[in-house]
Amino acid sequence: MGRASRCSKPPSQKKRAPAQRRNHPYFHVHEHKLRDGPTLGELRRDYATINSTSSNFVEYSEFKVITFDHLDPTRHHVLLGPDGSVLGYYIPAEDVTPRLPTDFHSTLSRLVKDLPSIGKGEEDKNMTRRRGIRDSRTYVSSRGCRAKNILDYSASYKKDNHKGGRGEAVVRHCQPLWDFAGTVYKKVAKKYAEDLDHHDIPMQQFHLAPLAKPFTALTINRGSPDSPVVSQPHRDVKDAYFQLSLLFPFGSYKEGHGDLILWELKKIVRLKPGSLFFFPAHLITHSNTPVTIGERDSLVAYTREEMKTYYVKQGVEGVRTRLRVNT
Repeated sequence: MGRASRCSKPPSQKKRAPAQRRNHPYFHVHEHKLRDGPTLGELRRDYATINSTSSNFVEYSEFKVITFDHLDPTRHHVLLGPDGSVLGYYIPAEDVTPRLPTDFHSTLSRLVKDLPSIGKGEEDKNMTRRRGIRDSRTYVSSRGCRAKNILDYSASYKKDNHKGGRGEAVVRHCQPLWDFAGTVYKKVAKKYAEDLDHHDIPMQQFHLAPLAKPFTALTINRGSPDSPVVSQPHRDVKDAYFQLSLLFPFGSYKEGHGDLILWELKKIVRLKPGSLFFFPAHLITHSNTPVTIGERDSLVAYTREEMKTYYVKQGVEGVRTRLRVNT
């Protein structure tokens, strides 16, 4: 009988690539696994439909800053909880921008600045809300009339289209961005992405279309040199329970400003202009660090839980909701 090589190992002891990494859309994705903090299941357990008024969301100087793109600027990064669940997925601007039209960013900035004013009354109302973003508008396909139980576009989207179709111009211009993000989403969160596929038929019946397909809603946060977009600690409690939201910051702000604070995780995610970040915005309290240099705007694509509840009531199969719905 021949002697076994010293270098050989039993099959059970051979190193294997982590399961999470094998399932990522790109082989060169980098994992950031949290050693402590809540799991996705624990965040869901503690979910509430109203924002907390806790005084804990004040001091973040001791939070760890997660920075990206040290070696490969196009590398994707995934933020994993202690149990391996996905709590965030980052796509750097260096991988996003080349996939978009050459003038995408300059045209987007122009189209957003060209949107009508939301009015002082609406600005004042926004400042009383938890997010605290002065110039923020939401384009959403939702149950526009609860009494009639129908779908319709939100009033802000209709208003911005009333003269010149300026809201529609922003939506149409952004579709290449959402197309790319949707391709990644199908691989990062396959079940969530499949869930969104069920939305098309009910919307078509009302001659509607998703406003950030595959997501059905889009929030536009418009900043200015003296008032860049910086949100206060909040959770987006109306977002769909079994989905992720997608954040796209853009503008002339300097890297290291406007970073995303994830309070329950005690982490700060450094987001450069033009990058994309998926995360459960309804489960994690989040806000931004101050912006003192440059101008910052942002887009947020998501789907509302209200939409999914409506679909279930209409008998659409395969849609996941948080609560049992009586049909």
